[in-house]
Amino acid sequence: MDALQFSPVSDDDRVPIPTPQDRYAIQSELGRGAMAVVYKAHDRLIGRTVALKSIRLDSGNAGHKAHADQLLMEAKAAGSLDHPNIVTIYDIVLDKGFVYLSMQFLEGTTLNELLENDHLPPLPELLSYADQICQAVGFAHQRGVIHRDLKPANLMLTGQGVIKILDFGIAQLGDREPRPEGGISGTPSYMSPEQAAGKEMDHRSDIFSLGSVFYGMFTGFKPFTGEVNDVLQQVMSKAPIKPSSLKPSLPPGIEAIILRALEKDPLKRFQDCGAMAAAFRQQAKLLNEVPQIAIKQPSVWPAPATTAETTHSPLAAGQTAAPQTVHGQAPAKRPSVGAKYWKLGAMAATCLLVAGALAAVIQRRAAAPHSVATSQPPQPTVVQPAVLLEPAKPTITETTETVAPQPKTGKAPSTARKVVSATVAAAVEGELAISSTPPGATVEVEGQSGQSWKTPQTIAHLAPASYKVTLRKSGYAPETRVIQVSGGNRASFDVQLKATQGFLSVTSTPPGATILIGGTDTGKVTPAEFMLNPAAQHIILRKEGYLEEQTEIKLTAGQTANYSPLMRAAGRTDNIKAVGGFSKLFGGGPGAGTAQIEIKTQPKGAQVVINGKPLGKITPVVIQVEMGNYDISLEKEGYKPVHKSVNVSTQGKTKIEETLSK
Repeated sequence: MDALQFSPVSDDDRVPIPTPQDRYAIQSELGRGAMAVVYKAHDRLIGRTVALKSIRLDSGNAGHKAHADQLLMEAKAAGSLDHPNIVTIYDIVLDKGFVYLSMQFLEGTTLNELLENDHLPPLPELLSYADQICQAVGFAHQRGVIHRDLKPANLMLTGQGVIKILDFGIAQLGDREPRPEGGISGTPSYMSPEQAAGKEMDHRSDIFSLGSVFYGMFTGFKPFTGEVNDVLQQVMSKAPIKPSSLKPSLPPGIEAIILRALEKDPLKRFQDCGAMAAAFRQQAKLLNEVPQIAIKQPSVWPAPATTAETTHSPLAAGQTAAPQTVHGQAPAKRPSVGAKYWKLGAMAATCLLVAGALAAVIQRRAAAPHSVATSQPPQPTVVQPAVLLEPAKPTITETTETVAPQPKTGKAPSTARKVVSATVAAAVEGELAISSTPPGATVEVEGQSGQSWKTPQTIAHLAPASYKVTLRKSGYAPETRVIQVSGGNRASFDVQLKATQGFLSVTSTPPGATILIGGTDTGKVTPAEFMLNPAAQHIILRKEGYLEEQTEIKLTAGQTANYSPLMRAAGRTDNIKAVGGFSKLFGGGPGAGTAQIEIKTQPKGAQVVINGKPLGKITPVVIQVEMGNYDISLEKEGYKPVHKSVNVSTQGKTKIEETLSK
């Protein structure tokens, strides 16, 4: 069997990797931190290239075991995430103070490297990255997995333009010690205020971290900088500089998204990543659209016809058209005069002057309501759309106006005319953002029959009204709220669900042990999670080749209990011998590599069962066994059984003496 081949590093810096030699062949070192090393390795078992992360745990820490168990649980939860923008975790092993993670191997560059080299992609690409990141993080949140350390270094860009999120659910396994009680864990510049204060976090902590990530993506600068303590104070109490101050060309809609994600109050942030992704997609859509220029048309056009007509112009979506009306013909030309005498000529001239003045007055009155400014060219109007709500659609209305009869001047009579106008209806729909602790509750909204959602969730396109909202989650009491939604606004609320059952998480080292609760096989193997009634729960773990492990936990409503035993390899039972005759009489010692166990009970005659296998002998008895772990049961009718566990590690004799009780 080939030995693991490491990349050349100094002996002082080398981190040992006690992985099975027949599983991984190390090809090169990809990265190194204070407590972790990532290798490019070949998985011989499956025949693929993987990224193998070796993480050293602090065995000297008092909470080492509980910390390791918690990290493994989170890593296993993250390993169940199947999303195109999340790096896949293939295998997780805890062995001799190290955690080993076999992960999807990727070739690409992190966003951190792009930012450090000042190689920011164009705005459309950045919007695509932001959308991918939000969708991936939202996918994990819906399954109860929080990242806790989102930062550019954990976001990789592949050669195909696909974002991959690294270390999902295992961020705490990275280059940091176990978090002390009341302490903090994370990267200061990308922490949320609640994370920086060491408070309890939910999925909205990741949303704040994404706000910091996007701030850097779109401006090239971090929102919070300085020494660690200064950064933490800024995160908790100081608003960052507006992104547009650093990059004036940044669209205001994108700036609004970033600043909303960076709200100190979690209730003022996006309540789920899906809403933030939708906002980025809206900005990308606006970026790709050709600006709609509205040019006002003249409202009066001369026409040869002598009757009033109505003109309808087609309207483009979202475009405002000015009303266009065609009126009757202008006043008739002045009549010609063929007078031969000077008196008739003077009279004709006078008539012409009067007729011209009258025609000018009539024309001025007819054109007054629809005057056209021709001295300046029409100016285009560009409207900035809202960040979240859909643009309002134009509403076309048709009205009829009656024009008073004009004096008889030889023109065609005026008639009623129709005016076609376009008005933009105000946005009247609202949104409802719902979150819960814990997340993953089913949301039912009265009046939205046949639809349900999972928290965290933002429900759009709701008419202004009061809505009865009910949240349900297995193991918790249902919660109902009546929420008022107003037009153009978002109503938000968060519900703390009240548990009616207890929660039990069972893991083992090694995993794969059968789990029995209350003497009944659950059909599950470790690791597994259970929702149980509040009561004393008896738990047994069984695995071939290992001793049975058991405990009793008193579970209360809302309590989360963990049982994570280190299973002991069982000693052999197929070669156990009873020692008697001359060996027993004259004190003959055990053979090489074996030891003796002397068992006595009061009263005598108890049956001996070793590692679940009846010995076929009764007490008192001396047996010869190989070194190892043994569970010994002593059973006698009419008496309570006695269970003893012994570890035989040295040659010699181990004595068990028990008084049986009824």
